[in-house]
Amino acid sequence: MIREARTIINEQLIRELGKIKITKKNIEWNLETSKSSRKLTRELLDNGEVGGALAYPVVLRLREIMIIKNLLNDKGTNNKELKGVIREITGSLEIYEEYRKVKNKVHTKKKLSSEVLKRVMEVTEELSSEVRGLLNGKE
Repeated sequence: MIREARTIINEQLIRELGKIKITKKNIEWNLETSKSSRKLTRELLDNGEVGGALAYPVVLRLREIMIIKNLLNDKGTNNKELKGVIREITGSLEIYEEYRKVKNKVHTKKKLSSEVLKRVMEVTEELSSEVRGLLNGKE
């Protein structure tokens, strides 16, 4: 994110922050909170919750893990890539559209397929495992 930041006020600060290397130590908190969020979301799904509001934590965690993976591979990331992955997983952008509604504080009563939500979570967990593998040796 820092590498993609546009400077508005302090260009030198952005450059300095961009030099910080990603290590297991400085990214572990993100991975653990993501894991905790996925566990809670899975419990909600297992209890029959399928409202559009669940799209937000599901897509947000996918987005987060994609950003971390791309940073580790020294690549940028964007919404086009995120939407492409979601379309590949689900066959549509319905979950992404619900994520955007919740993000923009637009009330939604739409029901989403629990299978779609679970599949996106599975892919997020697979990517999380990949990221953990990439982090080994980056103490």
